[in-house]
Amino acid sequence: MLPRREKLLHAMVFFHENTRHCHKVKLYKLLHFFDFELYRETGRSPTGLLYYAYPMGPVPKELQNELRDPPADIREAMAVTIAPGDDRDGLLTIRPHIKFDEK
Repeated sequence: MLPRREKLLHAMVFFHENTRHCHKVKLYKLLHFFDFELYRETGRSPTGLLYYAYPMGPVPKELQNELRDPPADIREAMAVTIAPGDDRDGLLTIRPHIKFDEK
């Protein structure tokens, strides 16, 4: 697995385990803050995601599309469910299969 991809998956697990109600909009904003803070410090994005400006905040379109039909690496790392809900694409539920690794 690519190092950036691994960092993305572990960041998603971290945010799920350390925040309350980590729905899609919140997850996208947290990933955005994570990426841009480390980009400011190091000049590199840890996840490599590209963000688009949406009314409710930044959206990593590629990840958003992958969460609808998760590829193998996401399915191995976590169970992802999107249920009908308040936001446009529903509420996101993540059940990690991996433990967070801070490396």
